[in-house]
Order: sequence, then C-alpha cells, then structure tokens
Amino acid sequence: RPRDWSSDVCSSDLAGDFCSALHGDEQNFLHNGKGERLYSTLNYQEGNATRTRYYYLMNPAAPAWRSYIAQRAQDNASSLPYSGLFLDNVDLTLRRGTDMERNSDGKVAEYSSARDYSSAVVGYLQEMRRLLPTTTIWANLTESNYEPAEILPLIPYLDGVMNEYFVTQEEGRTVGPNRWATQMTQADSVTAAGKSYLAVAQGTKSDVNRMRF
Repeated sequence: RPRDWSSDVCSSDLAGDFCSALHGDEQNFLHNGKGERLYSTLNYQEGNATRTRYYYLMNPAAPAWRSYIAQRAQDNASSLPYSGLFLDNVDLTLRRGTDMERNSDGKVAEYSSARDYSSAVVGYLQEMRRLLPTTTIWANLTESNYEPAEILPLIPYLDGVMNEYFVTQEEGRTVGPNRWATQMTQADSVTAAGKSYLAVAQGTKSDVNRMRF
C-alpha cells in the first residue's frame, strides 16, 4: 500500500475496532524507511472470489495501541471462560520489520536500535500486566536470537513463554551446537526466574528418529 492510506481499508470486513481506534493514527504502526506501514498479506477464498487481508506491524510504544490491546485483553479475560491469555506473537528483535514483510527495506523508522525496540516491548507488556495483575499471561517469543539477555526484561510481566522452534527448525532442519547451547541457556534462565518454558520441537508425525532425539 502507498503512503496515502485510502478509505477502502475501512470499508472491508475488518471494519470496527481497527477503523475507529487504530487506523487514523500513524503512530500505532511501524513503518519502513520510505514511511510506508510495514505489512504482510494473506489470500483467502470467499465464495468464488479470492480476497486479500492485510496484516500490519503495530508499534509497541504507541500509547493508543498499548491502551487498546491491554483493554481488549482485559475484556477477554473477564468475559471468556479461561484463566489466562496467550500472546501470539511477541517479537524480540526488529527482524520481522527489517526483513520479512512485503515492503521491508532493511529499516524500521521508529527504532534506531534493538535496545530501543526491546524497551518498547517491555512497556507494552507492563501496561497489559497493570490491567491484568492476576491473570496468567503467556507469550510466544518470536524472531529471537535466543540470548537470555533478550528475554529477562520481559519475564517479570509474563508467567510463561513458548519457543516454537526449540532445537529444531522449519522443514526438518536442526540447529547447530551454538544455537542449541544458547537455547538451553535461555530455557534455564526462564525457569530459574520461576516461570514456565514451553519448548516445541518441529517435525512430522512419522519421523520417529527425530522424536527420539
């Protein structure tokens, strides 16, 4: 999408909260080096038509976004028959924005360093924890370097974390010894803080050797 975000975004089936609470304030979004909202797309079928959904990267430091997501989390916690929330995903680095979106160009305009981004994510979780002091909150921590220093600032505001590529990666690949060692150290640091760590190893159901490993 170009910098001039047209009104047809809010005439879609994604109208409602997005349009009334978020779309009108560019501070809520992360942007590439050209000032475009960073986004990915997903095509889906609706009857005989193929439609496209846009998924935007949100700015964890934006006050309106923090307030919105924390309030919606509080609403869900009070109205749904569950005792906790699972945040999917919480990125630990800027990698998704710099490299993985449809219009990534190596830059995220709002953040000049990984440290600044990490501080913003911590603030985002602080706001959620403030409104949900007794609710169990887990997060799938993504785009990680698997260093304990990445995770420890977030741990006070979470009850558990998930690593969805523990020791193994997509397409049956196995991580090297250095990555394995840092993942083990990360897991140890989480459990030492009294929090839970869910380690997910990827693989097919027929790969018995991988399961044994």
